[in-house]
Amino acid sequence: MRFLLDRAEALVNAAALLGGKPAVRRTARLLEDLVDAPRLTRRLRRELVELHRLLSLDRCDDPETLESECFKHIDPASPAVEEICELTDEMRSHVVALAEPEAGEAIWEEILSAADPRAGGKGRRAHCGYFGRRGGDQAGAGGMNIAAYPKYESYRDSGIDWIGKVPTSWSVEPGRQCLYESKEKNIGMKESTVLSLSYGRVIVKDEDKLTGLVPESFETYQVVQSGDIIIRGTDLQNDMTSLRTGLARDTGIITSAYINWRPKSEIDPKFLHYLLHSYDVKKVFYAL
Repeated sequence: MRFLLDRAEALVNAAALLGGKPAVRRTARLLEDLVDAPRLTRRLRRELVELHRLLSLDRCDDPETLESECFKHIDPASPAVEEICELTDEMRSHVVALAEPEAGEAIWEEILSAADPRAGGKGRRAHCGYFGRRGGDQAGAGGMNIAAYPKYESYRDSGIDWIGKVPTSWSVEPGRQCLYESKEKNIGMKESTVLSLSYGRVIVKDEDKLTGLVPESFETYQVVQSGDIIIRGTDLQNDMTSLRTGLARDTGIITSAYINWRPKSEIDPKFLHYLLHSYDVKKVFYAL
């Protein structure tokens, strides 16, 4: 469960936001136990399920829970909300991709059954959307109210059942209309901050880790701007567990072996990233 350990700080912060001190203690204990555990015991599996339920807001509808009280104080527009959504999606991907496939599937079956109304759960929800819906309930206190947005003049049938009607002015365009591939080389060392794609996040690489397989000159790397979307398209036939997309939040440089897609100015990079991230989690890229 290297993913959980690498994201330990983010998980503890999310636990504090969603469940207060009890959730922090429980999450910290789980992370400590994972470091020392030679295998994934039934207790650890259950704790993983409980952590996922916390992240996916499973108990926020129950006014008697601490999670419900904590949730009232979360601003849906906070950057922390986006990170919690990403953590939840990444956790699903990595839990299922454990070294022992049967164990990974069993854990996820428990997660699904806990959220399945037919099994006594409350039903799965798109937790990012749930933040937005609850934000609408809090309109006037910093929340978002979708009803406040103006309607379009006319609508048409999208032809897709789950989408329904869309504004008449909307059109379907190829991806190249939204972004383009940037191949800007770091000639002259325009940038020196080295970035890395790690578990679906573009992070700044520590200088003390710039050892081993590093180039003689970072001029061969490509320049990355904040808002760029990084894709790792290598080794698709062998590695089917890694997350291969990430949204850059820092300006820097990254290996030219990766694809750097830069959204056009009128496109929100976060939207495109969520779209590609959903493909990534569902392992769509491996079928290309």
